[in-house]
Amino acid sequence: MAMTFGQRLKAFRKNEGWTQQDLADMISVSTQAISKWETDAGMPDISQIVPLSRALNVSTDILLGVVDDNDTKEFEKIYKRCMEIETLSPCKWPPEPKEAEKGFRLMYDYFCTHPTNPKAAKYLLDMAELYFGKLDIFDEATTIKECERFANCIFRFSDDADLHAEARFLIASVYMRIGQKEKANNALLKMPFKYGDRAYFSAEVAKLGGDYASVEKFCKESFTYRARFLIKSISLVASLPNKTIQEQIELEEYMLRIINALLSGGDYLPFNQVYQKLRLLCGLISKHLKLGNEARAIECFDELIEASRAYLEFANNGSKGSCLMLNDDGLDRYSKADRLKYQQEMAKDCIRITVNECKELENEQIQNRINKALNLLQKYGL
Repeated sequence: MAMTFGQRLKAFRKNEGWTQQDLADMISVSTQAISKWETDAGMPDISQIVPLSRALNVSTDILLGVVDDNDTKEFEKIYKRCMEIETLSPCKWPPEPKEAEKGFRLMYDYFCTHPTNPKAAKYLLDMAELYFGKLDIFDEATTIKECERFANCIFRFSDDADLHAEARFLIASVYMRIGQKEKANNALLKMPFKYGDRAYFSAEVAKLGGDYASVEKFCKESFTYRARFLIKSISLVASLPNKTIQEQIELEEYMLRIINALLSGGDYLPFNQVYQKLRLLCGLISKHLKLGNEARAIECFDELIEASRAYLEFANNGSKGSCLMLNDDGLDRYSKADRLKYQQEMAKDCIRITVNECKELENEQIQNRINKALNLLQKYGL
């Protein structure tokens, strides 16, 4: 159901964090007038529409409901452009701040005229947290205020529980970056803990109803997400600055064994796990070489080449196959041509990272692996 004028007015006012008195003062009317408009008991005079739209930072068309505030086609066009900027090189994510700033400005301009679009708000909050202090757009105080505005947009205009949880995580991260630990913890406490896995509990309920196809579907969804965060948990511990290179290696070798176990359940190769594996092998080769473990570095190089070969073959054959528990990797949102390009770029970048790391080494076995890797890229026209 479309929002009434009063509902839109109230939503835009709250999105700015203002009271009725604040807005009344800005356009020189009484609080009673604002209340009357917001309850649809009356409409503002035509002479007050422009001052209202300027105060609320929205166009008059959006304020009056003449155009759809969540213009799907316009948003999707801008979002696609932002994603193109982000994924110029899969293995060099996140992009450099100057590149990221282009996408942020595109989406911010859109959000300024569509301030009730939670998807736009989520993108902006995500980027503002990731590049906190690195984008030449806002000062710190303005960044905090804008992040709170993005988060509040999500809380008010989206009923997606996952989107709410992501927003709470992101705003908590922003608060922690400026030392506001209490605010950060308060945001996190509003997130579910044990019962946050909706897919798994949907499977439990489906089993009670005898819907076994849904049980399997939901369990695979749950397992796929848990697998991703299982690996991310180990990666996060390994990245701590108090870890020695040897300790990092031990954790990453452990991570590699888990990823290989996850990938052993069929002939379908999900992008997320393969991407994690290839990036992990790149890092292991580098770390083993730093510690003089050339034999293990060569083993990892061999595994990198073989994993890349298998994935490039899988991608070029249409990404067909099945897996016992892992779901599709999500690349189905791309067209067939874009998907293949993204898969190939990921494998190519991982190989090139390692080749550049090793090309100056005077080790015949490693040079042989470099030649094999380059021949593999040549075979697939990369």
